[in-house]
Amino acid sequence: MFSRKRTVFWFVCLLCVVLLPVASFARNIYLNGVRINGITNQTFTNVKVKVDAKGDVYIYGSQYKVQKKGAKTPPPPPTTPTKTGTVAKKVTPPVTLLPRPSKKYVAVVQRSGTKASGYSLKIIVNGKVARKVSLLAPQDVFDLTPYVKKGVNKVAIEAYKESTTGGTISLMFGIGKFEGGRVFIQKPYVLDYKRKGSESQNYRHIYNLTFQ
Repeated sequence: MFSRKRTVFWFVCLLCVVLLPVASFARNIYLNGVRINGITNQTFTNVKVKVDAKGDVYIYGSQYKVQKKGAKTPPPPPTTPTKTGTVAKKVTPPVTLLPRPSKKYVAVVQRSGTKASGYSLKIIVNGKVARKVSLLAPQDVFDLTPYVKKGVNKVAIEAYKESTTGGTISLMFGIGKFEGGRVFIQKPYVLDYKRKGSESQNYRHIYNLTFQ
């Protein structure tokens, strides 16, 4: 019995001795994850080397690329040709000028007394605020021409109740002129707008007015 065990032991030892060189040559070599078994005459610098438990060797180096036999290297992406010495000019869209009226238009605000009507006014012409008339202004005169165009104009008048003072406030649009510090406005007016002190709410009126 003892002799048989000894015979098996020595047979196993002999088998290991025979297979050990085979196992040593069964190691794989990988470069950046690609197996490169059989590579010769190659030196790798500035790389990281790892040997796993099986004896496989892993080499890592971003400067090295492995191309399989028969594979073609893809061409570099096409580059867009650029012109030198030229600067693209910014194109500014043309500005559409409104046809101006041939006559001058003025606006006149008149109260019947101090803070009369208790209203302040805001005049908006073609989307732009042309004037704000304070409750404390007994009278106001201004040139409306820069805000209007020849033809139909959208004019909004907003009236804000700020006090319970009686009296009235009048706003007139019309053809006019300035002479010697005075304003002259022709009748009939293009617009004659009034608010009274007996009124208590705010108002917003929109008019389509034609200026020649």
